[in-house]
Amino acid sequence: MKRCSPLFIGWYLFAAVAGLQAQGTTPASGPIKTDLRQVTTHPDIDLSPRLSPDGKALAFVSRQTYNFDIWVRSGRSGRARQVTFNKADDFYPVWAPDSRSLFYVSQKLDAAGDIWRVHFRE
Repeated sequence: MKRCSPLFIGWYLFAAVAGLQAQGTTPASGPIKTDLRQVTTHPDIDLSPRLSPDGKALAFVSRQTYNFDIWVRSGRSGRARQVTFNKADDFYPVWAPDSRSLFYVSQKLDAAGDIWRVHFRE
């Protein structure tokens, strides 16, 4: 009889537990309870959500203006505002640690994309 390596057994157990979690159950706790809420309601594509480090805003990419732009949704008011306004696509928003700047990739100068930064005054 062939022996299984501990690494294989570990991966097998991980896959089994992950499979149970994907089905909505875990061995120890039973059904997983969730509180699902829709955050954006635009009928087109919204993607790449990033919560600011201070937890007060959510940056995301949206195609509300016929191309992909960066938007920021306030946690306080719930209102979203457009941050980028060019004809090229903008993707992958990432917050600075102080939550006052966003870095993103824009194709406005070349199709390969460059990294840009927008700084928020308020």
